[in-house]
Amino acid sequence: MSDTQKGYRSWPSNLPTYHPTSSEEVRSVTYNKNWNYSLCDCCSPGSLCLTSCCIPGLTFGKMQARLRNPTLENYSSCNGECAIFTLRTFTWTQWLLQTIQRGKLRQKYGIR
Repeated sequence: MSDTQKGYRSWPSNLPTYHPTSSEEVRSVTYNKNWNYSLCDCCSPGSLCLTSCCIPGLTFGKMQARLRNPTLENYSSCNGECAIFTLRTFTWTQWLLQTIQRGKLRQKYGIR
């Protein structure tokens, strides 16, 4: 590390760049500056909440497919990541996949 990087910086360097989305529904949710969620909105949409609780491998597989291709072209709900996650669930080691993926995302987007 150089001497200029060792000191305190009031503003972070190398910020990740974000690209605007074209979906109006996503934009209306993410750009809304008013607090409009209640206590139980973490369960909304209900189908995602139920799927994540009962069959987390499907949610993990879809997330991995979306990271590779955000449009989800040629997406299969039962893909390789889903199968591996589900098999590792039986041995209580699915957290390893989540930890590895979290590290990759942090590195990709420059999150510390």
